[in-house]
Amino acid sequence: LCELSGSTGNNARAKSSLSGLSITTRTKNDPLATKLSFGRDGNLVASEPNPGKCGTSVLVTNLFQPLPVRRKEFKKQVKRQYAKMLLLLQAYGIVSENVKINVVNFVKGKRVVALSTQGKNMQGNLANVFGSKALKDMQFVSFEKDLHHLDEKRGDDTDAASGKLQNESNFAEKDTILVKGYVSKLGYGIGRSTAGERQFVFVNGRPVQMTKVIKTIN
Repeated sequence: LCELSGSTGNNARAKSSLSGLSITTRTKNDPLATKLSFGRDGNLVASEPNPGKCGTSVLVTNLFQPLPVRRKEFKKQVKRQYAKMLLLLQAYGIVSENVKINVVNFVKGKRVVALSTQGKNMQGNLANVFGSKALKDMQFVSFEKDLHHLDEKRGDDTDAASGKLQNESNFAEKDTILVKGYVSKLGYGIGRSTAGERQFVFVNGRPVQMTKVIKTIN
């Protein structure tokens, strides 16, 4: 019995409805891996032994095959879509610790490594993604921020509608946020690139788009 549940299951069902989906998985105690193939409705259609390595691999094939118009448009913009995908994978490559990420592309039948990280820590990941030279122009920062000062700025006025004080805390006693990462060092030309500025923001280990935060840092 195999069931797809939670957010991962929902993602898998969405992929299976738009493409071919198979998952190969193996634990260190299994003699062989198991390959699971799913139909367009997200239900398991085949399960067979496979000589796979330990871990889990997800294979998506024939993307947008059920939607000819969408697939045609996707093929027209394949270079742009590939660049967007690679940028997202670079973001995960930077922030993912204790996880190795390898991305390969096949160009005219030749296997080309587009991204490879060792996953030990963020410093090493940055060097893997952008090179050790780029890392030399960056410095590590880390600080904690207490969230209670946000309540203090509201004043002591009472909200007429609710009857509650506006400075009544919405946070627990020890609510703080930890901000850490790498930023460019001060210096002429540092932080600029002919390929464009590269800035990544993460919340709880996931890349996010936060324009205001980026503007504040700049």
